[in-house]
Amino acid sequence: MNTSSIRLFKAGDIFFWILVLAGAYFLQSVMMNSAGTDSIAIIEINGDIKYHIDLREPKDYILKEFDKPVKITVQDHHIAVSENDCNQKVCIRMGYISRPGQMIACVPKKLLIYIPVHHEAQDSINAITG
Repeated sequence: MNTSSIRLFKAGDIFFWILVLAGAYFLQSVMMNSAGTDSIAIIEINGDIKYHIDLREPKDYILKEFDKPVKITVQDHHIAVSENDCNQKVCIRMGYISRPGQMIACVPKKLLIYIPVHHEAQDSINAITG
């Protein structure tokens, strides 16, 4: 029987796993940065798209389509409803949104603010039925 110790990893194995982990970290950071590149928020009122808001520019917007205007605040690539006169103020309590697919809704005023989800293959054909 061989009495020499068994080595779990050779030097090449350690180098390989370091490369795999570094590659995974790099891919994750690239994917996280590309997921945050959506810099547009859309504001719909009564189901009609009224505004495209650039989230890269910090600014306050006043929506004058209502009896008492609604104030929208953009800062640090986030958007939120900061002032509204609706009763429950759910839209204000929803806070800031910044990621694609998130939305803020004010039901009494039929106001919807969302960051659109973009699919790269929107124009491609997925299936043909006949």
